[in-house]
Amino acid sequence: MRSGIIPRRPRASPLWQLVHHGWKDFLADYEKHHRKSLGPLRPNTAATVQSFLRCGDLASSAPIAATNASSPSPAKAATSAP
Repeated sequence: MRSGIIPRRPRASPLWQLVHHGWKDFLADYEKHHRKSLGPLRPNTAATVQSFLRCGDLASSAPIAATNASSPSPAKAATSAP
């Protein structure tokens, strides 16, 4: 049975490819080439980029539950008093 969920393929994205292949070089050269014009990197920059690279990548993240625990089930919703 199909779940109706189509998995994303973030590694196929040109943006993902660009960031993945260029991020380490950018960090290595940042102080020399970019800091003077752009200022220091924000403290959360590296974590944000790493989150972007992991986003939607099932190989590097835990599966996401398809249920919402805060929503009542259809059976409960039908029998609940207003």
